[in-house]
Amino acid sequence: MKKILLIIACVLCALVVSAQEQKVKQKVHLKDGTEIIGYVALQPDGSYVVQNESGDMFYYTAPEIKKIIEIEDVKVKTVKLKEKKETVPVVEYKGKGYMGMVGLTLGVSEVITMVNGYRFSPHFYLGFEAGIGYNTVAYDVGIPLNLYLMSEFSKKRVAMFASLSGGCFFSISNAVAMPQAMITLGVRTRMRKNPNLAMWYGLQGGVSQHYYDDYYDDGYTYFTYMAPEVALKLAFSF
Repeated sequence: MKKILLIIACVLCALVVSAQEQKVKQKVHLKDGTEIIGYVALQPDGSYVVQNESGDMFYYTAPEIKKIIEIEDVKVKTVKLKEKKETVPVVEYKGKGYMGMVGLTLGVSEVITMVNGYRFSPHFYLGFEAGIGYNTVAYDVGIPLNLYLMSEFSKKRVAMFASLSGGCFFSISNAVAMPQAMITLGVRTRMRKNPNLAMWYGLQGGVSQHYYDDYYDDGYTYFTYMAPEVALKLAFSF
């Protein structure tokens, strides 16, 4: 008798394991209205063993069961799709290389200039400045031609800067080149989206030569003199 019970237990275990490996889940409807979902194994004597998802095992005879229905063991996973966001391309900051500047000076001389130069590092820039200007003292239109040196005090987005320009203001009407030297102290602000573009604004001071003529009894007299200058300097670099 013990051997028979042992054989039956082994068969039950094998059937349960086989059902689990196949992963076929079924719903058992009993005649008393009870419903059980799990893995069903048919016994040699015609009875059934049902193991539910919790691992509990139940034994039923054929007359107790109304019907057995197979169901798919599929878990539906809901995935929340993230909204696609537009990404703004990041522009790399170039600490060295070509840099152009368009500037406006408002003072004794009202000048528009263009500087073309090379940035050897964030702290050293060398360029050549040229443009067109009007001297409000001598009522003279001329072309400024200067060597331009500049240094930034920091690599931060907003930083102080200093520049030195020296050369001449070439008078178009009188064909005279008048020397000048200017120092500018101010603030530089780089653009957020493109750090290679920046605004420069500061106070400029220096000395320049002025050409002056006047009419006396013996005719026109021409002379030059050095005079200090203070001006507001605005520029945009690219």
